[in-house]
Amino acid sequence: MPTRFLAHREPEILPFRLYTTGYQEQSHLMRHEGFSASQVLLTRAGRGVVRQLGDAFRPVDAGQVLFIRSGVPHEYYPVSEEPWEVRFVSFAGTMADQLLDVIGFGEMALMRAETGPLWAIMDCIWDAAGNKDEWAASRATYELLLELLRQTSHDRAESEQACGPKQAQDAVVDLSVAFLNEHYPEPILLSQMAQSLGYSQQHLNRLFRSRYGITPQRYLRQLRMQRAVFLLGKHPGMTIKEVARLVGLDAGHFIRTFRMEFGSPPGKLRAEMKV
Repeated sequence: MPTRFLAHREPEILPFRLYTTGYQEQSHLMRHEGFSASQVLLTRAGRGVVRQLGDAFRPVDAGQVLFIRSGVPHEYYPVSEEPWEVRFVSFAGTMADQLLDVIGFGEMALMRAETGPLWAIMDCIWDAAGNKDEWAASRATYELLLELLRQTSHDRAESEQACGPKQAQDAVVDLSVAFLNEHYPEPILLSQMAQSLGYSQQHLNRLFRSRYGITPQRYLRQLRMQRAVFLLGKHPGMTIKEVARLVGLDAGHFIRTFRMEFGSPPGKLRAEMKV
């Protein structure tokens, strides 16, 4: 697959536009002044190394995406016995830098990504460039960046959370506590709660434990059991099944959890409360 270069007849109309796209066996390349356009390179096979001039080399493996911003001095070359096969897209435009500032890839980034969706979008870019369709090429290139952002936003959020300000982390724990106190009567998937807060369940567990000494799962269990004890004492005519439903559990799960928490089944505790 050769390189396709899309010469725009009226570049000022498109503030974000495709410059080149193609597929090649990558050889050694050093650009002391960087490239005139920002680049996205997807490694299909083989292995290479890359560096921003003045920094150490970093490996680029199959399935990884390399982003290099325009004007950034860099060097890369293959290091594997098999050819380093790379598919690339480059883009420019008066709004390109502002868009990249918002996306936050920096001057150079290496990303592990799902290659299937990216490859499909690159096919669209290739076809649009072949048809000299400037608008479709620009639209597809923007879609490529959005897909990269979608795939990498979780990992970058994890990195930011790990070193983020304590106030922000405390706020997330406060939100999770408020959510559990409000929704404990409902079926709760803690993984979904963490995801809605922008965290992985493991990371939220660490934050929660550092604040309360227990995990969100343990907190939810204690909350439900405390509420169950209140209902058992306040409403002696309420069945165990009804109590279980009001704290978000089926009867069997409720009885097992209650016994685990208090050492006896709910019926026995209710009888003792009547004495």
